[in-house]
Amino acid sequence: MKLEKLKDFLLEKNVHCKLHEQGDQNTLAYMEIFFENKEKGDYVIEVAYIPDLEDEIETFDLLQFVVPIREIDKDYPKSIDLMLHNINKALLTPGFVCDPEAGLVYYRYVMPLSKDDSRVDLNEVLEILDLVFFQVLQYAETIRNTV
Repeated sequence: MKLEKLKDFLLEKNVHCKLHEQGDQNTLAYMEIFFENKEKGDYVIEVAYIPDLEDEIETFDLLQFVVPIREIDKDYPKSIDLMLHNINKALLTPGFVCDPEAGLVYYRYVMPLSKDDSRVDLNEVLEILDLVFFQVLQYAETIRNTV
């Protein structure tokens, strides 16, 4: 399924999103989905297919949702790792990550999606977005403040 089809579906559902092309037409695009919470700040979900899996997996692609939470430097407090571990342990779908090489704490969820468009239920993607929104809004402010 093309990200453009997902973008059109989300726009029909009044979800604020924007599709970005990277480089030439052969390069994968990514999509940003914007969501706001007046109490806890604004977030952007970056949505893209995990590249270079076409030859590895024949029937589905892996769609990933990434929400940047906070930039960090190489000397970040190591207690963040334990805190993220404890948060992830409490979640049904863990995904909070501290990546000092990328300089970022983020939430990541990976969803397999059929390569056959007729088998893709886009409402499932909306449910995953709701799950991601809920988990990020539940914990991101604590993570930001702690870092």
